[in-house]
Amino acid sequence: MLTLNSGENLNFNGITNLKNIETIDLVNGGNAHTIDNLGINDVLSMTDENNTLTILGDNNDTVNLLNGDGGVWAMVDTINENGDTFNVFQKSGSPEDLTLKIEDTVQYQIA
Repeated sequence: MLTLNSGENLNFNGITNLKNIETIDLVNGGNAHTIDNLGINDVLSMTDENNTLTILGDNNDTVNLLNGDGGVWAMVDTINENGDTFNVFQKSGSPEDLTLKIEDTVQYQIA
């Protein structure tokens, strides 16, 4: 698990050294956190062979998904897991490739 501390943000423009990350926790500190430029290739390279990434957070947090970095994001479902609700994203046209779950309280944009 990768936990962002108060005041920390992530910009995946150029980040290549994250490995074996299955969860990113944005809740810590209660401050607003931002994840920018999260592309499909980023998720594939940081996760294990299951290629599933979960992002936890609240309504102060934002995830900006990037199309074109390995494909196009598509929101495919909303699921309930352990009492939390998640918006589920996959690669358009190849849903078996990866799964991204973003807690429904987190704001998101696809660009």
